[in-house]
Amino acid sequence: MLQRLFKIPGIFPIMHKLIPKLMMKGNGYGWDTVEVDCGKNICAFDTHQCIFATIFKKRGVQELGPCFCHIDDYLYPELPGIDFRRTGTCCNGDAYCDFRFIKKNNQNRT
Repeated sequence: MLQRLFKIPGIFPIMHKLIPKLMMKGNGYGWDTVEVDCGKNICAFDTHQCIFATIFKKRGVQELGPCFCHIDDYLYPELPGIDFRRTGTCCNGDAYCDFRFIKKNNQNRT
């Protein structure tokens, strides 16, 4: 679904505004997400509290957390016209999960 959505011309500016707001308001209990202003070509947000990291730690199975994070590494790089970058996750012991969706310019598209 996301792949089809990102093929729509002009969708990135809409998603740039929509995704962080959905993440901040739609995740619900156990999440603490803040938008990061990185300019008009980068949709960025940081998650300082992750429900998965919290639950896995409470249950003593922290090693399961990175498996959930790794799913993003398969899903998001497949978005057309978008580079996905993340340098850390709560489940890997980092202070926060950093999500960066970077709009590719026309010259970088193949």
